[in-house]
Amino acid sequence: ALRGRTHESGSFWTWRDLMYRAAGRLTPDSYREFATAVFSEMVLAGWTTVGEFHYVHHQSDGTPYSDHGMELALADAAEAAGIRLVLLDTCYLAGGFDQPLSPEQVRFGDTSGEEWLTRWHSLREALSGRALVTLGAALHSVRAVPRAELGTVARGLPADVPLHIHLSEQPAENAACLAAHGLTPTELLDAEGVLSPRLSAV
Repeated sequence: ALRGRTHESGSFWTWRDLMYRAAGRLTPDSYREFATAVFSEMVLAGWTTVGEFHYVHHQSDGTPYSDHGMELALADAAEAAGIRLVLLDTCYLAGGFDQPLSPEQVRFGDTSGEEWLTRWHSLREALSGRALVTLGAALHSVRAVPRAELGTVARGLPADVPLHIHLSEQPAENAACLAAHGLTPTELLDAEGVLSPRLSAV
């Protein structure tokens, strides 16, 4: 959906616009097809495991799927390709510091950390018995998860669940975090109790 289409864009932000357009068209069936192709290419190149930072949770208007359709499509793809999948189900609640989700982002979002946790625990049950699939978790970024929700998510997950975050993705995020909280992104995570041995900062 993106290969060969983004290299002339010149910036993260123009790449993101193209990515949002591609993500907006995904359905569980097309997601399964794309993921199977990507995972199969990875297996052929020698990879045995993929960590999928996943936040395309809902329908394009934000309506939840009743059966975790997008997540199960990824699990199906991993099984079809024969690759181990760590599904990093991602909490995505805001469009930026004190900004609502944009129309392109509504399918990524849950209304709160508690709602995301409820969906995460339900997904864990839905994935039980899938030998190749491990359910992990992610906070998208400090700009996409409000400060009050960071600790809610970290405390609500079982202690053995891997937790990832996009941290300090670009200078603009660092500056915005300092302006909003007087803290760098890493200092903010520390203040909210998110920094721990299980956290992977990407």
